[in-house]
Amino acid sequence: MRILDSAAAATGGVPPAGGQLRTEADAARLQARIDQLEAHVHQLEQERKTLRWMAGHDALTGLANRRLFHSLAPTLLRGDERSTAVLILDLNGFKPINDTYGHDAGDEVLCVIARRMAACLGDHLVARFGGDEFAALPCAPRADASEAWWHEVAASLSAAIAPRWTWRAASCR
Repeated sequence: MRILDSAAAATGGVPPAGGQLRTEADAARLQARIDQLEAHVHQLEQERKTLRWMAGHDALTGLANRRLFHSLAPTLLRGDERSTAVLILDLNGFKPINDTYGHDAGDEVLCVIARRMAACLGDHLVARFGGDEFAALPCAPRADASEAWWHEVAASLSAAIAPRWTWRAASCR
């Protein structure tokens, strides 16, 4: 009986002001209600965490969305001594995939591209802006990297997303 124990400890065993001692049954009901409220608060905290994640991420691919990219990019661009590049990708020929094979196939293509970009760029910021548009904000591998370091990153990214693949029913959702 946590309530009775804490009430007795707080008052030195004297009944609470203006009241009577609660019966064991009253204390048990009160504790059950407190436990219920604590569970509800925990549920609301989880929902808030989920909503925050949803506000900054693309629902289909799980990548950052345009809003989160624009929120994080200024800080990353002003970051340490390493230079940073902004890469914008627009998938050529994407509309015919949706038109010919349907939106499920188009969604799978977007998910595959997202996974490949994220795997290629690791911890760097990768986002889906919407439709078939993606963006990435990679940093130079080291402070003394040549000015053309981003050419290698762009080539690696192009190679990562270009290999042929076969459509299957799996998705990234």
